[in-house]
Amino acid sequence: MFIASPVNPRTALQEGCGDEEEINDPRSFALKRQRSQGLKPDGSVRRLSRKQYEQYALQCAVPMIGFGFMDNTIMITVGDAIDAHFSAMVSTLTAAAFGQCCSDVAGTSFGGFVDAAAARMGLPDARVTPLQVRKECGAT
Repeated sequence: MFIASPVNPRTALQEGCGDEEEINDPRSFALKRQRSQGLKPDGSVRRLSRKQYEQYALQCAVPMIGFGFMDNTIMITVGDAIDAHFSAMVSTLTAAAFGQCCSDVAGTSFGGFVDAAAARMGLPDARVTPLQVRKECGAT
């Protein structure tokens, strides 16, 4: 089944999606685009390989672990500082709650920093498309 490419070939050439010869051959260009979008030649979505699952899990887990360390470090440090400084005025549980509030604000502010740091680690790219993620998660 031939599926035409929805992209203007000239735009694709400027964006580096192929060379002049590939783009001028509409069939090969469409098939290459399908593969890069995680599609089979018949238009259905490709299943993830075991290697892709492992790489995708690593790509998702590393930023979460980094964020968890950052979040908990801030929460414990700020909560402990509040408890030490204001122990006569607030309970330990209240100090922990204030530490959690500070940690939430920091997490919202620095979430992009954690993602950027994880991206610089050079983790392998699973090359998983949004269509494949939706299919593997059971969404239609």
